[in-house]
Amino acid sequence: MSRRRVLGPLVASAAVVLGPTMVGRAQAATAVEAGDTRAVCRFETHETTTEGGNWVTPGHARNETLQPGTIDCLGTVAGRQLAEHSGTISYWYIGGTQPPGSTVGGENCVAWGGHGELTVSLPLADGSLMTLVGKFTARGLGMAGLTLGRLGNTEFVALAEFRPEPDHLDEDCVRKPLNHFIADAEMLIR
Repeated sequence: MSRRRVLGPLVASAAVVLGPTMVGRAQAATAVEAGDTRAVCRFETHETTTEGGNWVTPGHARNETLQPGTIDCLGTVAGRQLAEHSGTISYWYIGGTQPPGSTVGGENCVAWGGHGELTVSLPLADGSLMTLVGKFTARGLGMAGLTLGRLGNTEFVALAEFRPEPDHLDEDCVRKPLNHFIADAEMLIR
């Protein structure tokens, strides 16, 4: 899949969200101020439950990316221009520690919320690699949710959609826990 096809809709929506600041930065890379951060990203990860299980009954499952996912970004982070090729993202997450999951006694397949840590490695235009580590909270209903957190000294927000892994379509949360899924997300780093 081409980078243009993946980021096309995201770039259009980012122009509306970030306004002229992002567009101006993209047109004149020399205008980047020291420490300026404005980036839009899209990532895909494959999560696996490594402790507990994601059932319709409340619990505290641990999910993580056993292999790093891919992340594509446009913009700047800490005043450094991002390159036009994919980086990596990995994380772990413990459910049932944030609302709405915590209000029902733990996370389930309907209402969930938790916390975790992530590592993002982003290629830079100068050929180097920037690795950022941070913490996040996430919450949602069903197969969609919102993640808020920090990567180093920057904040991020991500909207994620989840779908079952194609080899595990029998995982339905009732007869079998949903423990293998794909997360597709759009992220703003600011």
